[in-house]
Amino acid sequence: MFEKVQAVGKGVSRGKTDKEKKIHPLSGLLICADCGKKLKYKSAGSRKTACNCYQCRTYTDLGKKYCTSHSISEKQIEDIVLQDIRSMLGEVKIDEEKAKEHFLSERAKSGRKNRISYETELLSLTDRLSELDKLIQTAFEDKVLGNLPESVCRDLCEKYQAEKDCTKGKIAKIAKRLAQEENSGGETESYLSRLRKYARCEELTREICLQLIEFIVVGKKTDDDAPRELHIYYKLSANRPLTDRGNIPNTFP
Repeated sequence: MFEKVQAVGKGVSRGKTDKEKKIHPLSGLLICADCGKKLKYKSAGSRKTACNCYQCRTYTDLGKKYCTSHSISEKQIEDIVLQDIRSMLGEVKIDEEKAKEHFLSERAKSGRKNRISYETELLSLTDRLSELDKLIQTAFEDKVLGNLPESVCRDLCEKYQAEKDCTKGKIAKIAKRLAQEENSGGETESYLSRLRKYARCEELTREICLQLIEFIVVGKKTDDDAPRELHIYYKLSANRPLTDRGNIPNTFP
C-alpha cells in the first residue's frame, strides 16, 4: 500500500481538487495529443445547468494560437472509459464466502497486532493515572505539613489534573478502538460491497481510475463526422506494455 501511494504521488495521475474540494475520477489523467499538456477540468453554469468538461491547459492558459481546446465533456469521457473497462472485465463472478474468509483471516492477523499494541499502551496509561493520583495526594500532604508553598501546590495540582484529563481521554479512545476490533460484521460487509462494486464496475471512481489507468491521450475534435482519436493506456500488468484502445466518434450516446 505504501508503494502504491508513492507511485500515485510521483505519477501523472495526481490530479487537483476543484472549488468544492473534490478530485474528479479522471483528473490529471487526460493528456492533449498535440502539445502533451494535461487537460484541465472546467465547470460552467449553475449546478443544475453545469457544463463540465476537460480542455487543453495550453489552450486555456495561452489561447488558440498555441493549441486547440481538445474539449471533451466529463460525462462523455467517463462513459467511454467505464464502457471500455466493462468490456475488458466481462462477467466477473465473486466467491463471496472465500473472499469473506480471506478478509477475516487478514483482519485477525492485523487485529492481534493492534490489540497487543493497544493493551500495552492502555497498561502504561493506567499506571500513569495511578502515579498522578499519588503525586496530587503527596502535594496536598506537603502543603499541609508546611513543606510546600500553597501557590506551588496549586500549580502542581493543576498540572497533574490536566495530565489526568488528557490520559483519561486517551484511555477512552483506546477502549473504543478495542471495542471496534471486536465488531467485524460491519467491516466485512463493507469489504464485500466494495468488492462487488469493483467486479461489476458500477461507476467510475477515482480509486478505480488510479488503479487501472496510466493516462489517456485525447485528440482534437474534428469538424466532420470522422472518428476522434482517444487512446487509453492501462496498467494491466507490470510485465506487459501499456495497452492502446481504439478511436471514438465525435458524438457518444
